[in-house]
Amino acid sequence: MEDDHVLGAAELHERPEFEIPTGEIAFSVERDLQHHGLGRRLFRRIIGHAQALGYIQLKVTTHPGNVAMRRLARSFGAHLRFMDGETTGTVVLSPVEESALPIILTSQSGEQPVREFA
Repeated sequence: MEDDHVLGAAELHERPEFEIPTGEIAFSVERDLQHHGLGRRLFRRIIGHAQALGYIQLKVTTHPGNVAMRRLARSFGAHLRFMDGETTGTVVLSPVEESALPIILTSQSGEQPVREFA
């Protein structure tokens, strides 16, 4: 966020219809800021959150003409295919060592939680 304007966003949604823990991800980056690494940073961050939540795979869907998103997804190991007018893919996540997960410390006073790493 800059000057109260959202510059990019990433979403992670549960996909309970799959047998293994699966999330679906979506990204949006302001046009003027595309191709400057913001999407990669968002992708990396959303993968970390998904791993911390125990997801084993992530689904990604993009317009077939979105070459940058296809390239970005592939760089994170997505296996992409074209189906029903969309490009869909799956990113299989590596297991995370428990010691690498954040420890959430909460306060009784109602303050925001604090994240620490072990």
